[in-house]
Amino acid sequence: MADSGAATVVIAGGGAAGRAAAGALVAGLAESRSRGSGPGIARIVHLTGPAAEAIDRTMVDKALMTGRLTPERAVSLRPPVEGVETRDAHLLRVEHTGEGTGSAAPLRLVLSGGEVLDAAALIVATGSAPRTLDVPGAADWREAGRLTSLHSAADALRIRGLVEAAAEAQSRLRVIVSGTGLVGSEAAGLLSGADCEVTLVSRSAVPGAEVLGEPIARALADAHSAAVDARWGARIASLDAPPAGGAPGAVRLDDGTRLEAGLVIAAHGAEPLLPLGLEGLAGEARKQEVVSAAHGTSAVQGTVHARSAEAVQDTAAARGAEGAQDATASTGAGGDVLTRVGFRAARGLPVDGSLRVMSGSPGLPIWAAGAVAAHAGRAEGFGEPGADDRWLVDHWDDAEAQGAHAARAVLAAFSGADAEGALRADAEGALHTDAQGAPRARAGGDGHRTAAAGAGVRSAAAEAPGSAGRYAPYVPTSAWFARIHGRQLAGFGAVRPGLVPRTVSEEPLLVEFADPRSGRVEAVVGLDAGRALRAHARTTVLLG
Repeated sequence: MADSGAATVVIAGGGAAGRAAAGALVAGLAESRSRGSGPGIARIVHLTGPAAEAIDRTMVDKALMTGRLTPERAVSLRPPVEGVETRDAHLLRVEHTGEGTGSAAPLRLVLSGGEVLDAAALIVATGSAPRTLDVPGAADWREAGRLTSLHSAADALRIRGLVEAAAEAQSRLRVIVSGTGLVGSEAAGLLSGADCEVTLVSRSAVPGAEVLGEPIARALADAHSAAVDARWGARIASLDAPPAGGAPGAVRLDDGTRLEAGLVIAAHGAEPLLPLGLEGLAGEARKQEVVSAAHGTSAVQGTVHARSAEAVQDTAAARGAEGAQDATASTGAGGDVLTRVGFRAARGLPVDGSLRVMSGSPGLPIWAAGAVAAHAGRAEGFGEPGADDRWLVDHWDDAEAQGAHAARAVLAAFSGADAEGALRADAEGALHTDAQGAPRARAGGDGHRTAAAGAGVRSAAAEAPGSAGRYAPYVPTSAWFARIHGRQLAGFGAVRPGLVPRTVSEEPLLVEFADPRSGRVEAVVGLDAGRALRAHARTTVLLG
């Protein structure tokens, strides 16, 4: 894809990956033009969706649910990226015109407001949607506002409102949290600390053993058992009558146990959410209407609520009969209005090492970043077209690193060079920059968003052993952490299927995960490990 004239590049998604991609594109173009050269990109359009959806998702439980931060403040912390055209619209459909990669606009994009954009390239960073609890009675509980995920600002406000209402009534809210991933575990700890009666339910006898290592998983299970009512090896089988008139509702587990609850939180992870038109690339996929909740009366939530059912139907009409069927409006408790239509893809969009989407159309100018990108293998096999072990990474810092990586690959494609040179050129200094290329301190802060994000970018450009003549593919190395019942769980990298755990230290608890073929360490997890975790990560994951 050499110079294609006055080309338009579109970034779909206002979250971490989309925002980082926009910033990296702007910075890269400015640098190229300062040298008197530059890719043939005349316009960058950033589709962010409504402002309330573009908040930092790491704040949803830690800050919004606990009341430490308002949605308005959360939105203000993420102003629009300068140097791009920002649209508060979603990407609904992608059409490949078949004009070939030499065309200035081989893609036609349909937006949620009915507008159609012609684009030379697309970065898909549309994020994920939470998995739901599909058991008898779930619809009634959801309609009553007593069954929720913990994925958005609206979810956090709904939970906070119930906690505050119980406190005003001088009672304790009974909460059942289903799922013991980072979100479920952290929510259980935060809510028990807010004087709620919490029951934590997990199908596993040792929750998290596969991704944390058994020693850490058992230590966390003990911490949960000491603080909340822990039910291991169980799952919710049905939700009977929902709470009403101040009385709790009834929840039944698969072992026949009956529990009372005023709120059920389904923390079952998330699935990539993709625009229509990409079904053939995603493999296992199903169309799914997604409701964006307009809960409460704040100005930020009103941004979502303002998208009326009539507006959604106008969008459907613009897309034709098939689109109208896909975009049926839905209004639920609290004035929820359908604002996103697409499909969930269990395995995401398969990408190569530059995060370019692999397809049957050679040179299809689409890249994917963040929760929608499906990776395969690592080192020699990472991102290879024949790989069948695709896996996803869905956390904030890594999404930022992926967005920046995809943007650099786009710039390389438009400059007439392959991605190798553009990505390798960043290797030397990327540990000292953030996802947008700005200078970054090498130490300090809270250990979550300092050296970690820069390391994620650096991994994209590092040379892989035995890979002369090609750049190393994207590899996740960013940091993540959660505070659970006063204990700090943290790690670097991502634990993908097939890695083998090894306990490095028992005091503090430190577990590394390595590829059994190459022996290369791809992830390190620690519990209250602090400096020991960072030191071990520097010599393994970050330099691997």
